[in-house]
Amino acid sequence: MAAPTDDGAEQARISAELYEHKALEHFYSAEFREAEEQYRKAIALQPENPLYWNGLADCYLFQLLLAAGRLDSQFYTAANEFLNPTPTAPDAVVVKAFWEALGRARSLGEKRVRANASDAQAHYALAVSYAIESHYHLNLTRKPLDALRSGDKSRDAAQRARQLDSKNSDPNLILGAYEYAIGSVPGAFRWLLLLSGHSGSKTRGVELLQDAMLHGKRTSTAALALLAVMYGREKLFVYSREMFQHLLRFFPRNYLYEMEIARTYQREGNLGAAIEVCKNVARKYETRAPGFERVDPVKLYFQIATLVEEHGRPDDAMEFFQKVISKKPEGVLHAQSYLRMGEYYRARKERERARTMFENARRLPFPEIQRQAVAGLRRL
Repeated sequence: MAAPTDDGAEQARISAELYEHKALEHFYSAEFREAEEQYRKAIALQPENPLYWNGLADCYLFQLLLAAGRLDSQFYTAANEFLNPTPTAPDAVVVKAFWEALGRARSLGEKRVRANASDAQAHYALAVSYAIESHYHLNLTRKPLDALRSGDKSRDAAQRARQLDSKNSDPNLILGAYEYAIGSVPGAFRWLLLLSGHSGSKTRGVELLQDAMLHGKRTSTAALALLAVMYGREKLFVYSREMFQHLLRFFPRNYLYEMEIARTYQREGNLGAAIEVCKNVARKYETRAPGFERVDPVKLYFQIATLVEEHGRPDDAMEFFQKVISKKPEGVLHAQSYLRMGEYYRARKERERARTMFENARRLPFPEIQRQAVAGLRRL
């Protein structure tokens, strides 16, 4: 009969896994702070598990990416043209917490490897920690060489984990992402990587990710999300949409997946479908559907208005420019909306309404828009 202490340890392990399950549900719903809370509960029960510390570090990383606009900026192509591209400094408190969590994961993984060099899970935990570090450098510090160095260490640790446990497909998530990333580098630069001992294949990368998605114990959702993005990059838009729709069925609070679907339609040239998806996101925002209250309505309405205008429906576009200017505080997208509405009313010979819109555009502190507004008033 097991000792009570063993029973307690087993119960702690089970409870920690349940907290991790809740953390992942929040994480893939783009609720990174809520995921952080669940990982902290798991760590409180099993502080020596490096994978929980990796999960916590990933939560901090995605909080930073979201705050920096790295997760949603690609959706708002119309807004990006006018928004200030100057990056804001990341939250120092979150950065510090990120490195502390990642450092703890790394030290625990290294400790386990020193104790048992054949510990496949310890090597996998190290691979994940280096992959997270590589992601940080690639997307936040914009230091590709640092990202490559961390990526190399991640690949090596993942290969070792796979050698020690060939039946576990989890390391293939990291190996597939590495292969695809190196294989995606433009030809001239890829030669430099080859000369320095780096090689990769997009095809092989996709195959490894498919294996991680179908057979991974911990990585099936992450591999599915990565494949959805990669298929979009390869202009396989139907496959990309199918995968994002699958993710939405499991994580319906994640508005990012729905916007990704709209983006595939836009890139495909199907503006009508892109508009309908964006309008559906707007309806969910307006009805306060769970998760969709986090949508930036000004960017979303401006994106819809611009897409509708491009689709040859200027009358309908005005509805959404009106929604932009109804939101406070006023910014550059408000000024641009006033300008667009002024031009619309001028073309319809509604002089007073056009004058009001141009005057509103002129009073906002954006010199180029002010210049265009003055020109519009002169044309009246």
